[in-house]
Order: sequence, then structure tokens, then C-alpha cells
Amino acid sequence: MKIIYVLLISFSLNATAASILKFTGYKFTEKVGVSGVFESIEWKIPKNFKITEEMLKKISLKIDTWSIDAGNSARNTNIVNSLFKNWGDRYINAHAVKVDIDKKILVMNMTVGEKTNEISFAYNEEKEKVIFKGEIDLLKLGFKNAFSVLSETCKILHTGEDKVSKTWSTVDIEVVLDK
Repeated sequence: MKIIYVLLISFSLNATAASILKFTGYKFTEKVGVSGVFESIEWKIPKNFKITEEMLKKISLKIDTWSIDAGNSARNTNIVNSLFKNWGDRYINAHAVKVDIDKKILVMNMTVGEKTNEISFAYNEEKEKVIFKGEIDLLKLGFKNAFSVLSETCKILHTGEDKVSKTWSTVDIEVVLDK
């Protein structure tokens, strides 16, 4: 599921309170969230940034999907082995392609393997940070096979009180960057 002006730097960082890419996938008919972060992300953002269209267009990142931390080692293994190892590449590469400052929207191209899709993020600037929120749908992005493997792997774990196994294809993405 993300920043601005001065001079562009590239760095690799572990998820901290200062910069986080959080995801929330869903299970059960009731749509119960399961959240996590990626521990290894290469961010390309200006240091000490100020939100401008020019700055936002410079954002890019590379996510090592195998660095997932979903709060449970078995869950991490299930997600890596069933989803990420079946969708074409270990890494997600994303870079800004469109910005609408007035509507506070950032559109990024997300590339996994041979597939590139546009993902929209609404953003909100606060005093000390910028928060980007978006949603992806694994099926609409063309990851049907990988999603099917994940859904089958987690069938028992995603069976709710209603006895229905449900893995939702939508995933919420939130990026928090300290300025």
C-alpha cells in the first residue's frame, strides 16, 4: 500500500515509528483485519521534505516481501510461501506517476514481476508526518493464482464461526513518514 524536496536520498531502513508501511488483509465473513509491516524497504525520498507536486513525483520504494512481519512466524511463512513466492517476484517496486495536490492524491505504479498496476493513495499532511492510505485488490491486479494458493493454504485458519472460509482479496495499505 510512501517523501519530499531538497535533495533526493536513497536509504534502506527497517520499519520504525519514523517510517512504516503497514498492510491489513482480511479473513472471515465478518472481514476481520490481520495487519503487519515489511521490515526491509528501500525508500527513495527527499530528506526534511515539504509536500510539493515535484517532491511527491520523486517518491519510489522497493519492498522485500519476504521481510514481512504479520505478528506471527507461522503466518509470515504462510504468506511468503503461498502468496509472495507465487506472484512473480520477491520485490515490489513502486514509483510515483501522478499527483493531484488539490485532491491530495498520489498515484504510484506498483510493479511485481512482469505486472505493473496503478495504485492511488490519499494523503494527509500533519505537523510531523505524512500519512498515505490506499487499497489494492489482488484479484484485480492479476494475482489470481497466488491469491488462490494463499486462500487454500489458510482455508482452516480463515474459517469463521459461520463455518465459511473467507480470504478477502482487498488489502489496505498505510504509509507513515516522519518529516
